[in-house]
Amino acid sequence: MARFLQTKQTAILISSAFLISVCTTACGSPVSSDLQSETPQSQSSISETLPFSTEYAPRDAFVPQGNLEYLAIDSYSDGFSSSDGFYRFVAREEGGTNLRYIDFASGQEVYLCSSPNCNHNDESCPSWFSNFFGRQLAIPVGNHLVLLHGSSIGMGSTIADQILPSIEIAQLDGSERSCIFTFPASSDLCSLIYDSCARDEQNLYFTVQNYSESETTRTLCALNANTGELISLCDLPEIEEKIIGVCGNDLIMSYVPYEYDFSADMEQLPLQFVRYNPSANEFTKLFELPYTQIGGCYDGKYYTLTADKTLCAYDLENGALLQEIFTTLPDNFTTSYSYRFDGIYDGAFYTHSYLNQGSDEASVLMYYALSLDTGEATENANHYTYSNGTSNPCAIVTTAGDYYLVIDGMRSINCKYPVDSEHDALWMFDIPQYRLVSHTAYQAGSVDGQSIKEP
Repeated sequence: MARFLQTKQTAILISSAFLISVCTTACGSPVSSDLQSETPQSQSSISETLPFSTEYAPRDAFVPQGNLEYLAIDSYSDGFSSSDGFYRFVAREEGGTNLRYIDFASGQEVYLCSSPNCNHNDESCPSWFSNFFGRQLAIPVGNHLVLLHGSSIGMGSTIADQILPSIEIAQLDGSERSCIFTFPASSDLCSLIYDSCARDEQNLYFTVQNYSESETTRTLCALNANTGELISLCDLPEIEEKIIGVCGNDLIMSYVPYEYDFSADMEQLPLQFVRYNPSANEFTKLFELPYTQIGGCYDGKYYTLTADKTLCAYDLENGALLQEIFTTLPDNFTTSYSYRFDGIYDGAFYTHSYLNQGSDEASVLMYYALSLDTGEATENANHYTYSNGTSNPCAIVTTAGDYYLVIDGMRSINCKYPVDSEHDALWMFDIPQYRLVSHTAYQAGSVDGQSIKEP
């Protein structure tokens, strides 16, 4: 999330995840020999320029392609992976932001630019973007790279009304970038907390939120990365409807089934889980859980940890409760507001919380892996210390073959941007630092592995 403070001459924004770029078009030259081993190669050609639009394609243009893969959007990671590497946007202290690529095979991070001797700091570089407020995501889908540029609703009077949410599609090496869709200024993409995406072999699935004076509406969309068609799959009439997982060819979604009761404790709010079949355009109700009882989908089940530290599994076909296993988490592990779900990897449910030792002492990180079969809790020592002294888990971001890409620290920078003739905007970014660690080492509580050096 972000905080925005306004003074007469300076507007100050503090954020760790949200960016936007002006919609631009650029073409890269062939990959230079010194980057051949690190930079992803084009697999196909975008024929001339994909068609630009501001209108959704008809629903009958939707063609699913294989099983779905869930793409989590959270405050940890700043990018998304293909089988070969990881794409992310990284802010520059002097302004602008760069699209970068981490190659899993070499462990190198490079700018997504093939031009030798490029400074990567202006529009002549295909990896450089002029960024403003909003969310910026680079997501590989099949043989293409999809760039989602969100907005920051309510900031238009401070920034610029002409900066619109948009979508670009490029080759995996960043070349042949083409803007294919822009949204009204009153729209935003994947804007709710934990409002994530999914993909198949050629489609990206995500939500669009539309604001007006009288109401807020949401639309579930599918973008065909091959054709550039953006398809409105269905309207989402419920409160906080969002993608929280996948099961086979279906999306798993959640929403608040009743009107908000702001007088009630959040733990008393219900959260309805549903299964959505994009081809048939059908929703199937599964189960309800407390709003704060979070978890994740894995192998056809939804796993979640209850307030009494019981690990539950629900069937994503019919919503049935399949198992309740009491875990061996310590008594002082709390599942209240400081609790976080950190993903499910290799049969382990990762989670962390903080033990509050009082106002004068720093909270203690408690990071555990729970066996999905037995509920046994194994403490994991992988952590780093943030600049304010807080310990954070070296959370797994994605799987890279026999390795995990994990967060190994944070680098903070300040960036100042002119907003208009009277105001500047100061952004404070936390840039994740990454490391490749073998599955075996990580599960043993070690982050010994290859540190990813920034270019």
